[in-house]
Amino acid sequence: MKLLLDEPGRQVVVRAVEEAGVWATSRLSDVECGAALGRAHREGRIGRRQLAEMAETLDEVWQGATVVELDERIAAAAVAIARDHPVRASDAIHLASAIAIAPPSGGATFACYDRRLWEVAGVLGLERLPLDL
Repeated sequence: MKLLLDEPGRQVVVRAVEEAGVWATSRLSDVECGAALGRAHREGRIGRRQLAEMAETLDEVWQGATVVELDERIAAAAVAIARDHPVRASDAIHLASAIAIAPPSGGATFACYDRRLWEVAGVLGLERLPLDL
């Protein structure tokens, strides 16, 4: 959502995506972004027109993403992560997706602004953005 909504950390994420040129996300992000836009509208933070514009922008943003599908391999990895670490099921899916596509030599960065998720990403060996949370 940091690519769409003006919230803390947005500029850091936008800059990282622009500099990387390639970015990836779990299929689950599509649902989470749609839910976040709907919530922002229901709570009065964005109007109907903004909702429609942001939904269209979200579709455009997704065209530039590599999407990691939730298949048996990702699900099995997410189960193990959720069993072994204090994360929600959805966060385990994001972590499993990131690990599945991260090059063995490193260089992939996992961006999040949830402290627990950020900490577990580090434990699992992922580079993280922001550098300190």
